[in-house]
Amino acid sequence: MLISVFLACVLLLGHSQETDRPTLPPSLATDANAVAMYERCFADDLAIRTASANELLAVLASVTNDDARLNFLIMLAGYNCLEVPLGASFRQLSLHYPRAEEDVRSLVQTSVAMADDAKFRGIILAAGHLELSDAATVEALGNLLMNPRVSAAVRESLQLLTRREFAHKQEFLAWWKTHQYAKRNAWILEAADAALLREFSLWVARLEGHSLPDALAAIAEPRTAIRRLGYLAMRDRTPPDSPEATASVVEALEQAFQKEQAADLRLELLLLIPRFLSGQGAIALLGQAMDSSDSSEQEQAVQALHFVSEKAQVRKLLWKHLQQIYGRAGYQNEQPNYRRLLFGALEGIGPESNPDLESSTAQDFIEPILATALD
Repeated sequence: MLISVFLACVLLLGHSQETDRPTLPPSLATDANAVAMYERCFADDLAIRTASANELLAVLASVTNDDARLNFLIMLAGYNCLEVPLGASFRQLSLHYPRAEEDVRSLVQTSVAMADDAKFRGIILAAGHLELSDAATVEALGNLLMNPRVSAAVRESLQLLTRREFAHKQEFLAWWKTHQYAKRNAWILEAADAALLREFSLWVARLEGHSLPDALAAIAEPRTAIRRLGYLAMRDRTPPDSPEATASVVEALEQAFQKEQAADLRLELLLLIPRFLSGQGAIALLGQAMDSSDSSEQEQAVQALHFVSEKAQVRKLLWKHLQQIYGRAGYQNEQPNYRRLLFGALEGIGPESNPDLESSTAQDFIEPILATALD
């Protein structure tokens, strides 16, 4: 109860959205900070628009209503009103909400009767961002190529899926006739740079064998494209049972965490940590990521903490980072989105079940933060 009351104290009420753009999800529409951030996404200054759009997508990741989050992303895609790509946000949602992909597949099949042009376009683009390469979805997209309401969106979505641009439906049908039974990896390979084609194709074939050691080898490769294949393959791998195999996986991921330089691949890596590491090992790496100067890495680490089973350790880490922020002068202007994610993660964990531990948490963490905040 004490923690819930404390979390409620940091929320502010906002004002209504404009009608010429997507409406914020309800939980953000009543948050004054989120509303102001959304307004800045349409500022005159490009740098402000870009920074605010990135901040908005980070905050959107904390929305717990998955349907509202998916619908807002679809509408953002349809309005094409942000200065940043949306693919990572769609894929991040689908990682813990598998129904998102099924919902978009279903909507693509029935979208031709949709009256809302923005939502129509958004659904088409969502299929590309989610990389939905099943035959029914791709065929449905191809059949919409000559629909003047969404032809541009269809071309963009198909380009995301196939790495090819189709000028008209006949061109798509000719390509589809010879490619419909191939996997998406084969489509991308065909469009890849010829100099990398052989190496890339060998890795694709190797990783289709579902070998965990092969995936670990891929994430240690010097080429970014191969490491990306490795991280994607790791999503489908099952954690090993034997202590020896587990130790080798832990060592490989720890080395990758120390060496990986590509920002987008570090975000992929962070989501793998709670899948293959447990206890203090996962907490230690995610805690290091939360100490990073990269705000995206900090925020992704907080998202990954949701999947760590040792909730007491997670709770302690979250309070520690909140205390660090509130202990610094000028914290009011520092990392508002990150603070919101930290509070959201605490709220998701729930209160301490042990009254003595809750009292200890209040004494060690909440009271010092309140004292600073109210100073």
